[in-house]
Amino acid sequence: MLTTHDSYYYAKGAKDLLEGTFIQTSNSPIYSAPSILAAFFVKILPFSFDKILFYLPIFLSSLIVIPIILLFAHLKELQAGFIAALLASVGVSYYNRTMGGYFDTDMLNITLPLLLIWSLSLAIDTKKDRYILFTGLEIVFYRWWYPQSYSIEFAFFALLALFVFLKKRDSFYHFGLLSIMLIAMMGLPDLVRLFAVIALFIFFTKYKKHSKTTLFLAFILFLATGGFNPIYSKLKGYVFKDELLVSGDPIPLYFFTVMQTIKEALLIPTELIFTRISGHSLVFFYSLIGYVLLLFRYKITLLTLPMLGLGLLSYFGGLRFTIYAVPILAFGFGFLTMELNSIFKNRFQKERNIGVLSKAFVVTAVFLGLYPNINHIISYKAPTVLNHHEAKQLNELELKNDDYIISWWDYGYALSFFTGAHTLIDGGRHQGNLNFPVSYSFFASLKDSASLLKFSTYYHHLKAQTLLNEKELPKEQKSILPSSSISWLMRDFNYDNSNTLLKNLQTLPLPELQRDLYLYLPYRLTPILGTVANFSYIDLMSGNSLPKPLFHLFQNVVQDEEILVLSQNIFVDKKRALVNLGENSYKLKTLITTSYEDEFKKQISPLHEDGELTLIYMSSYNSFLLIENELLNSTFIKLFVLEEYDERFFKPISLKPWAKIYKIL
Repeated sequence: MLTTHDSYYYAKGAKDLLEGTFIQTSNSPIYSAPSILAAFFVKILPFSFDKILFYLPIFLSSLIVIPIILLFAHLKELQAGFIAALLASVGVSYYNRTMGGYFDTDMLNITLPLLLIWSLSLAIDTKKDRYILFTGLEIVFYRWWYPQSYSIEFAFFALLALFVFLKKRDSFYHFGLLSIMLIAMMGLPDLVRLFAVIALFIFFTKYKKHSKTTLFLAFILFLATGGFNPIYSKLKGYVFKDELLVSGDPIPLYFFTVMQTIKEALLIPTELIFTRISGHSLVFFYSLIGYVLLLFRYKITLLTLPMLGLGLLSYFGGLRFTIYAVPILAFGFGFLTMELNSIFKNRFQKERNIGVLSKAFVVTAVFLGLYPNINHIISYKAPTVLNHHEAKQLNELELKNDDYIISWWDYGYALSFFTGAHTLIDGGRHQGNLNFPVSYSFFASLKDSASLLKFSTYYHHLKAQTLLNEKELPKEQKSILPSSSISWLMRDFNYDNSNTLLKNLQTLPLPELQRDLYLYLPYRLTPILGTVANFSYIDLMSGNSLPKPLFHLFQNVVQDEEILVLSQNIFVDKKRALVNLGENSYKLKTLITTSYEDEFKKQISPLHEDGELTLIYMSSYNSFLLIENELLNSTFIKLFVLEEYDERFFKPISLKPWAKIYKIL
């Protein structure tokens, strides 16, 4: 089983390649590097598809030691490089994103920029032509592997350009190096950039004197094919995070943005940054001192600054960036350890057994640096995206390729992988305008939920077909396609207010669908349902948040005969059927108990007729749900928690304790 949601995106591409499907879709990236590589290994190796997907991250991520050793060999600091390689390969953040089952681009996302640092270092120091070619090819390969690599590639270019022009290095060689980097970074298809790099290199070797002109033309091409746009879009998404997404439709709508809910993109405390990068705060600062000394000793290592900067950007951009600083601080750890060892040996060179003591010092220092990282690895148990039972349940569904199975975006890629069906939202399509109808459907009535999901699926398919069948559609015509199903509904039914539209959903004539729709409701969605609600409890016309009904999930509850302690500030007086929320007290209207033995059972116990809240004890999960009464009519509570479905709108397909699957009628 795989441990990250995006794994199933690339796994679907590899699966389709092996099955002979060569049409790329939004949920099947058959031309992506991880998918192609996985399919290739399945073809040539005597291992199963599942084993290849699981173990490939372990194998590829270990290659990080190669550019580290190559770089330190060039600096003639091989022992320091060996120590750095040991630490970098097991750093907390690096391990978390390259462990077994983490089948994602992170398998090589750190190795490739390190390789680029190595080739740039040798290019600057040796001025040999082959390193210009290596640099260009590495950028092309890096972009093919990870299309979002643009920003760090440009950071290397900017640093090198600064070095050339500030130092007034009027060198044809440096101009040629900058030119080939710009050509390799152009916003053109990979093969075009590959041939352009090779052609430019051949031209450079014969006409070096024209490097200045070549650099000017390369810069013009760079700007003409995208320039700085990808850099700005990434900064906008992770650093300058917008709280609301405003649609560009004739009537603008305001949607909640997903970046506010993704843990790896949220602000994190500095101590956690230190731990993620080096395993421990002390190791971090020890490594930082060594890194500063390394910069002073070898000016060429200034090329590592973009990776360190991106890693420290995690303070603003979230956990996802810490991985970039792991090897860079490991450089500092290795260098400082060997520098201290050298000082130690020189200071006590006449002492007996100084050689043994010196080796003992190095081994001890390395052990202390590795210990917190290895201790993390031993204790870290990453959850899989789906467990065995959930995967088996999906695998047994007999869905057609043009069917839709709908759930929250976290499960989109996995649902597509195991069923072959389409999804509305997934790890790559989870903007607020797309998330709104799915979130709304969880909290709406059964009829409203079924209606909105049908409309959303209809418009999703219509938009996809429009763009697929009319590839030559003028840009301005593409831009007038509504950006959300709500905007589309407002246009088709002549509404100028989304709130009025949503109130009248039940009156709208439903579209005719040529495909089946399914709703997937897993138990593991329950703990995050409060976060999911943020996307639909919003006034789309103004962007103002709407008051959300009370919804709490409690686990590991403590109780005795009189008191049920749900959390530190929330407890239930059993005898009086009262809930104390902080300083406020509320009456319980109903206690509902659900269980799974041979079949689903529920018991409803009326309490206070005028009660405002309902307590649901889900005994099979040892969990309690405390909700406002209005949520009893919501789709998620009715279909998943209570299994109360209306056969006019939903038909049960597979009802298991871990997930409920319904067909939308």
